[in-house]
Amino acid sequence: MAWKIKESSHILTLVVNRGQDIPRLRSKIKLLATTLGFRRLSVVQLAVAASEGGRLLLNMFGGGKVRISIVNFAETGLGSGLELVFAGKMGCFKTIQNQTFCLSDFNINEVKPIPGLKKVLDAIIIKGGDHGQPLHLYGLKRCRLSWDDLQKKSSGIRNQLFADTEESYLENLRAKHAEVIKLLQEKSERNLELDRINDDLLKLNQELESLANERTIAEMALKIADQVRNPASVIGGLAGLLARKLPELGGREKEKLNAIIDQAHKLEDIVKNFEELADRENRYFVEEDLAEIIKEVINSCSVIKQKAIKIDLQLPAESLTVKANRSIIKIALLHILRNSCEASNPGSKIEVELTRHKGQPIIRVADRGRNIPEKIMDKLFTSQALKQKYAKGLSLVIVKQIMAEHQGDIEIKNREGGGVEATLTFPVRWQESM
Repeated sequence: MAWKIKESSHILTLVVNRGQDIPRLRSKIKLLATTLGFRRLSVVQLAVAASEGGRLLLNMFGGGKVRISIVNFAETGLGSGLELVFAGKMGCFKTIQNQTFCLSDFNINEVKPIPGLKKVLDAIIIKGGDHGQPLHLYGLKRCRLSWDDLQKKSSGIRNQLFADTEESYLENLRAKHAEVIKLLQEKSERNLELDRINDDLLKLNQELESLANERTIAEMALKIADQVRNPASVIGGLAGLLARKLPELGGREKEKLNAIIDQAHKLEDIVKNFEELADRENRYFVEEDLAEIIKEVINSCSVIKQKAIKIDLQLPAESLTVKANRSIIKIALLHILRNSCEASNPGSKIEVELTRHKGQPIIRVADRGRNIPEKIMDKLFTSQALKQKYAKGLSLVIVKQIMAEHQGDIEIKNREGGGVEATLTFPVRWQESM
């Protein structure tokens, strides 16, 4: 049963980082419980619960903090009591071989001493503690005193708790300092990630503008060349025919006819120059090794490290190359990989495979996160997807455009049992004119 708390007053926060912190935690809880008027058996039970909870933090979660508060329950008739919150430092633990493991293969509720804690406390609420998530264990115990009486005793309770220890408020300050440092580190990491994303987007925008500009110039050049080629050929052909059939022409008439033929030849040369200009589009695309691009993207994706994602990378024995713009295709793949990481639970696995199907190079990225609703699936490659809760639709619009520029395609589909699979398909042969 989970209690609903109406009011609470923080008494003390103790840090558990060493074995000698356990006896201190037990003595503090025992002193506090006695002062609050708990019966002798309840005092012993709370002291044992504090010791066992502290050892759980120390042995399996690298230590942590124990926050102690007096609380007033919202339910009528329940009165007030004591709340212990055990917060783990990390979501994984280390064995003596210095190998890191996460509690993801078994139920946290079955880990000792949690079954014992449930017997001595009135209620336990467990949040996290598995799949790489830090543990937050809430233990609640009712007492005989009313909330008003507890409030009156709170000042004296604190004085008694700090009277026999050299720490005074030092441990509380250390705990708050650690929280501030952690928040600053998280903020700094987020700022670095945002800066990197902004740099990627700026570079992507510049590349796409260059491609669009080059594509526009190429298309204009081809249209002009096509419109000029036929009239130039007709004029030159007819002028040459007249020159052959009318050999008796002389003087100014012959000079004019030769001038027409000469200008027709110049128009044909201009057409050739326009066609060469259109061919310049290909300078942005060179042969690239897809395996090397995939490795670079995995190494640069910070979300993988943040969520301890395991990458199951499958690469072919032979080299797979495509004609591509390296920087742009990396950004497209990074969008896909980052989306998979965001949808996955911490410590889970993402499959990244490079293969060939019917001659076409294919990159497959598959996760085991949540499925995409069908009503969203139809709009993933349109801006309308931004109006839904899957706000990453914009990145897929960009990826779709990038793959089109590479004469390829992207497909997104749900996986049976949960998760999403993205497939990037490249052409067998690069078409020089599109």
